[in-house]
Amino acid sequence: MLRSEDFWTVEREAPLLNLNNGFLEKEGDALFDRVAKWAKQLGVTPSDAATLVPIVAPPGEPKRIFVADAERTFKGTGNRQKLIRLLSSLDAEFGDYHQGLSYVASFLLLFLDEATVRAMLVKLNSSEFYMKDYWRAESFGSARDAHVFDHVLRKVEPSVPKHLDNNTIACTTYCTKWFVGLCIHVLPYESLFPFLDAFFEKGWTFVLQFGLSLMDSVKETLLKSQNPAVLFGLLRLEPKQVSPAQTVSIVEKASSFSLDGIDLDAVRAESLKTVSAAIETARQRRLKLEAQDAEEESEEELTDTDDDDEGGECALCGMMPEFYCAVCKCELCEECKDKKKDAHEPSHAVITLEEKEDAGDGLDKLLAEKLKI
Repeated sequence: MLRSEDFWTVEREAPLLNLNNGFLEKEGDALFDRVAKWAKQLGVTPSDAATLVPIVAPPGEPKRIFVADAERTFKGTGNRQKLIRLLSSLDAEFGDYHQGLSYVASFLLLFLDEATVRAMLVKLNSSEFYMKDYWRAESFGSARDAHVFDHVLRKVEPSVPKHLDNNTIACTTYCTKWFVGLCIHVLPYESLFPFLDAFFEKGWTFVLQFGLSLMDSVKETLLKSQNPAVLFGLLRLEPKQVSPAQTVSIVEKASSFSLDGIDLDAVRAESLKTVSAAIETARQRRLKLEAQDAEEESEEELTDTDDDDEGGECALCGMMPEFYCAVCKCELCEECKDKKKDAHEPSHAVITLEEKEDAGDGLDKLLAEKLKI
């Protein structure tokens, strides 16, 4: 895409390029060789694109989520169509979808043809060394490895997870984008490229090292705050909280953080049990809600209601919800809770759905406490 004559005319304000800050223009053609190396590390040769699986989208209209994600990524209709076609093709092969796939796919499409990008994404999705089971609607693999990071962090720097626990911030609420989206909407591009260089060389364990480096860099400020907006801003490297120079340093120092002495395979297996149990609990909750809805439908005609958090869908986009907004009184997904949309603001206090369910009759009290923070 980048070599298209009208790319910058059409896409300069594209959401995908929000963290570019002039880096792509400054580095120029050198970046194409750099990205081609990532493909070769996966066993994919861009020059062999003609022999790769062609991009064929399933017949019929594309899924609404693919159209929405393309619109949230590119400005140009042609580039949106490329992404939609690619996501539709991968959905047919993977049998599932997570928005993180759109992040990685759209970024690679800047430099490589569709067939090469598709081959790379298939390799990533099937490899334990990289991202196996990350791009599922339930965020299965990335949630598992978020818990692995939490385990490692508790060994290396226990004061940080203890502080996060005290502020009801779970690991899956802040590091999902590191894993599932490869920091593409987290790091400024000048830091993102070194991050991806290391990731394609070292695999998923580099993300753990990156997380340790990040925590080491922001620890002093993080431990002094109990403001959720400040805490999440630090953990997600928001520019207001963490400078571009600081993110460069975080990535540069990441490889120096040792994982020696930690049996990551064993920790992964244990984390898998934790995530599987949580997913099953969520599934049972959805089944219960669906059964209740079916029973209500059989008794009376459905009418409009102001209770926006029913139905097991994000109130803003229809995806699977993980959080409950104390201000808007609705369920939200990981992506939407951090966005300004309709009446919702990123600064609103939120709780996880597990916390909401556990609160029972004490929900109002819990929400009131959150709103005081």
